Amino acid sequence: MCLLVKNILDFDNGALRKHAFHVGEQIHESRFYERQGPAHEVLCIAEIPDPQPGPGEVRVRVHVSGLNPTDLKARTGFSSAMPFTRIIPHQDGAGVIDAVGDPKEASRVGQRVWVYEAQYGRPAGTAADYVVVPSAQAVPLPDNVSFEVGASLGIPALTAHRCLFADGDIRSRNVLVQAGAGVVGTAAILLAKWAGAWVAATVRNEEQAAVARAAGADLVLNRLNEDVAAVVKARTGNTGVDRIVDVNVKANLDIDIACLAPGGHQFLRDDACHRCAHLAAVKRDGAWMRAALRVYLFGTRGGENRRD
Repeated sequence: MCLLVKNILDFDNGALRKHAFHVGEQIHESRFYERQGPAHEVLCIAEIPDPQPGPGEVRVRVHVSGLNPTDLKARTGFSSAMPFTRIIPHQDGAGVIDAVGDPKEASRVGQRVWVYEAQYGRPAGTAADYVVVPSAQAVPLPDNVSFEVGASLGIPALTAHRCLFADGDIRSRNVLVQAGAGVVGTAAILLAKWAGAWVAATVRNEEQAAVARAAGADLVLNRLNEDVAAVVKARTGNTGVDRIVDVNVKANLDIDIACLAPGGHQFLRDDACHRCAHLAAVKRDGAWMRAALRVYLFGTRGGENRRD
């Protein structure tokens, strides 16, 4: 029987927001799809056997499952074909470890955790009562942090962290965060301020501006009616920014280049690299300069990272 799932996604002026939702209380329950398409057409519900953790793995009783744009793209077929015949979606989530595959980790049973990339290279993610993940991908969650917050970390927070710190310390540096009210943008603002950077953020309306300000942005600009590059240059003594965090470089590249300081770094999502790799040299203020457009491909398996 297929389940019509409503209100999982929120849209604000066409921008997808991450939304965490609670999974069902029934034992063995999971959401899955066996073909790609809209949620109301392909998302189904079924009872399945409890997954069992193997060596180096833990099983998490999922309290909240986090939905990312990447999950949406995978289900609709936007990013790739189905790698498995049946997929239980969602990479991120939060819950409590209830079983371990290694007796040496028995002390982790009962531990509150947040989970990231649960469905990476696997058919089963967090849209189920239970999920099995490598032990390192179940990160302790403090008691004073809700499962909803934990499920909203994962891919967005890791993306923001690597974009900001992959190339070193950012204390006293200038940072531009495009889409500062999004989940990656909000995480980037919080992390950059925590690290001692000055942060400018772009938004599209006053509601988003309030989110960016609450996260700690020093300067919030409406990219629809303000000259972002001119204001950023003016506020940075005409030098520009040292880091740019951007998940939509196709739309923002001209602004990014205009804001980038000589020697500054723009960190891009890996799926954007083919769109801008040819723009390593750009003309600004009548002279050619070399812009460091860094494409950071980060993978969490085995802690391996690659930067081009």
